[in-house]
Amino acid sequence: DWLRKREQPAVAEIQKSEVEQFLAKSSSANAFALVAFLKKNSVRAKAYIKAAESLISYRGAKLRFAAIWLPKSADPKKDAKLTMSRFSMEDPDEKQLEFAASWTESGISKWVK
Repeated sequence: DWLRKREQPAVAEIQKSEVEQFLAKSSSANAFALVAFLKKNSVRAKAYIKAAESLISYRGAKLRFAAIWLPKSADPKKDAKLTMSRFSMEDPDEKQLEFAASWTESGISKWVK
């Protein structure tokens, strides 16, 4: 696990069709999967990547990050979306949360923790 965090980028670039497979790898206890729909090189994409890089060694939980690049015609703000899947959570806690705060490195990091 330590080696994976050092050798791979903090954010995996995946296709929309690969989301379920990505989430399945994060279904163990205390594991969380974050998937962002972003426009490449946008301010939100840069904030997400920086937050992922700062959180990759977070000791509180096993975190996995993925990005799905939106088409060039997409609006970088309106079409951006970030969700966190938490399959090990017990009811009544939600298994999936959607990010609704400020798209900054600190805003995303605080939400994840």
